[in-house]
Amino acid sequence: MRRVLVTTALLSLIPAAHAAETQQWGALRVTLESCFRASSGTDSGCNVILTNTSDKPLSVNLDSDRDTVSTDGQLATEPKELILGGLSHPYSVQQIIPAGLSMRAQLNYNVTKGVRTLAQVHVGDALFTNVPLQANLPDEPDVNAPGTPVTADANDQARVTFLDCLRKASVVTCSFAVANLTDENLRFNAESSDDTWLLTNRGLVRTANDVTLAGETHPYSVSAMVPARRQLLNQLTFTLPETDTRVPYLQVNGFVFRSLPIAAAPGNRALNAAGDLVDTYRLRDYTGKIDRCTYVRDGLRCDFTLTNRTDAAYRLNVGSNDIAVLTPDGRWFGVKSLTAGGETHPYSVGVPLTTNRPGTLSVLFDAPAGLTTLPFVNIGALEFENVPVR
Repeated sequence: MRRVLVTTALLSLIPAAHAAETQQWGALRVTLESCFRASSGTDSGCNVILTNTSDKPLSVNLDSDRDTVSTDGQLATEPKELILGGLSHPYSVQQIIPAGLSMRAQLNYNVTKGVRTLAQVHVGDALFTNVPLQANLPDEPDVNAPGTPVTADANDQARVTFLDCLRKASVVTCSFAVANLTDENLRFNAESSDDTWLLTNRGLVRTANDVTLAGETHPYSVSAMVPARRQLLNQLTFTLPETDTRVPYLQVNGFVFRSLPIAAAPGNRALNAAGDLVDTYRLRDYTGKIDRCTYVRDGLRCDFTLTNRTDAAYRLNVGSNDIAVLTPDGRWFGVKSLTAGGETHPYSVGVPLTTNRPGTLSVLFDAPAGLTTLPFVNIGALEFENVPVR
């Protein structure tokens, strides 16, 4: 076997491990972890941690004209790629860094072969000098330590409360209760991006794979009505490393949560507690009464009586798009079929309303088995509450 003698001269050509350095850029603490050469060619980069030391979110921008490196005797080299929180762009990239948390950045360059030290590294207003280029790609450890959990947030109209985050392999589903704090029905929009995102332990931003509100799932956005003083179930799925056991920061439609655990068992799903029965609802032209709800062979059937309040007979058109039941766990379920005036149809029927005889309507709902009460039943403009299932 041939022996290789490593001399002091040879050792001097190998860059020593770089101790992380810290500089300040306004309210940002900029930590240069290391700079490295990614291959035997010119591909090189620097790993940076940006920490928001203020008590407010900061909008942070990396820019190729400003965030440069230079070597002795050379002009500044602009980055070929900027990565902030996992978002990449060749010229400029921007992210929001929450108060007290850190986001990982990487600035990639083409640095001439043979260069082992960067004379200057600029990141915003921070300047690092005489930074060695390591020969190997560095590890990227966690940058966000566990903090105090924040499990609820609210505005004037709604309160969103964390229920749980559950893992299935690399997919994590986080569930929340959306409560209407007002005495009027509220339209709530749930998004999978824009105002919905999380920050990982390693300082990377993730948007949701999809969003579910009240049982309806969509990759981007879904909207649903939240009855007055009631709650809907809002769920988001993310792809996260299987080693992650918590979420340092999660923003859900602008509502903010921190240090959420990723658990194995679901939390409480009894979102809508039972209350007083409301089985009659009066409108200007007619009155509706819910007579009974019971399980039949094909699903959950509810029967209604509609009484004409005008001086003339007419036919009331009822459409399935305006009919649904809310379950205690905060999900809406729609219609399988409607029956009135001797006809059954999946989409719409006409209920004959005479001046001396009430009309009847039967609705077959696509609801799950095992329900004992319906917190809210919506039949067009008619609203019934806390209806027992017999």
